[in-house]
Amino acid sequence: TNWAIGHKGRKIWLLRDMFLPYLAHSKFYQNEKPIPLLFGRKFLKSFQNNNMLDSFDFDESDDDKVYLEFLGVIYDAIINYPNNFDDFFMCIKPKFLKIIEKLPNLKNYLTNFFAQIEDDKIIILESGLMGTIPLLLKCFDSRVDFLMFTSNPAFFDVYKDKLFCFDISKLIKCEQLVCQNQMFIFSSFKNNEFYVKKANDSEILIESFNEINSFLKIFNNKFIK
Repeated sequence: TNWAIGHKGRKIWLLRDMFLPYLAHSKFYQNEKPIPLLFGRKFLKSFQNNNMLDSFDFDESDDDKVYLEFLGVIYDAIINYPNNFDDFFMCIKPKFLKIIEKLPNLKNYLTNFFAQIEDDKIIILESGLMGTIPLLLKCFDSRVDFLMFTSNPAFFDVYKDKLFCFDISKLIKCEQLVCQNQMFIFSSFKNNEFYVKKANDSEILIESFNEINSFLKIFNNKFIK
């Protein structure tokens, strides 16, 4: 969290995997007014299926067609530009924008979302690995840059200036925390608001709250001076 705060710009934390860092940022650095954004595969799928207004808790999204299109573009780009981010990004940008054009509701949402942010620079913060959503947002608005906790080794060179660490095992441990992985999931997007489905299992909730409290206490004691 402190590493991210050291970079200038309005911070947008991509939930769920950055839920704990966002909590610390919003609690201990309130003057920065960080923005939480539950933008991931399920969110993309809701726009593809055009069911964000009438669906709730739809199916899994690992096979989402649009997300796989974005991934295909990224894989092609990394093969041709494995070491230079500027070339890598310029290869991706027109193809990403072409995909977005096929999703007018998503385009309208992103236009309205970024129009409400007046800052000159915007920093997207994600756990990793491929950087699909940060790249998408950077393609859409020129003010956007991004940072990630880590990435896939094949992307270490191209993302070297955007990564906190180069150890994927640490990311896996973070993503496996109960509060990050089981406490809630994206469910739908209605009336310009995100809806989540919260776990009903009391043991999951208790363990999640314990993790949150422990994390905030550690962060306060170790990083806040």
